[in-house]
Amino acid sequence: MGVLLFVAFLPNAPYILTDVIHLVEEIQQTESLLLNTLITIPKYAVFILIGFEAYVLALVNLGLYLLAHGLNRWVVPIELMLHGLSAIGIALGRFDRFNSWDLMTQPTQVFLTLLQTLTNERSLLFIAIGSLIITALYWVSKQIVVALMLRHQLLSPAPSKMGKDPKSAFTISA
Repeated sequence: MGVLLFVAFLPNAPYILTDVIHLVEEIQQTESLLLNTLITIPKYAVFILIGFEAYVLALVNLGLYLLAHGLNRWVVPIELMLHGLSAIGIALGRFDRFNSWDLMTQPTQVFLTLLQTLTNERSLLFIAIGSLIITALYWVSKQIVVALMLRHQLLSPAPSKMGKDPKSAFTISA
């Protein structure tokens, strides 16, 4: 049940990337270049960064969990699968206005819409491009997160954190 909930709610974090359409609208409605430069753009940048970073941290932690359980070869395939599923979730949310909880409250409608989405060329193009964008942004962000985790581990004064399993030092808690 936990895995299903994780997969159902995971697309909410990268969905934030599509909120750039609201940024464009807000910039067009605000005539002040100073206001847009000092408030509007930084506000959206922070919002999008925090949302996408939640996605990255969730998948990095999932990868560390898989590594700790000897499932190293599954990390990349599962990450790629989750990028694709997230792109599908984003399409269902952005175009059909479904939310994660609709899987529980309207499962038949979500399933029927999903079938329509997966047979629509425009939707498939959005999903493919979305998957590529999510994958690329995730890869860059993951490199930064892992580098920061390694830096933290190297600068940490307490070597006892590592214990017998060095991967345990990389667990990120909220």
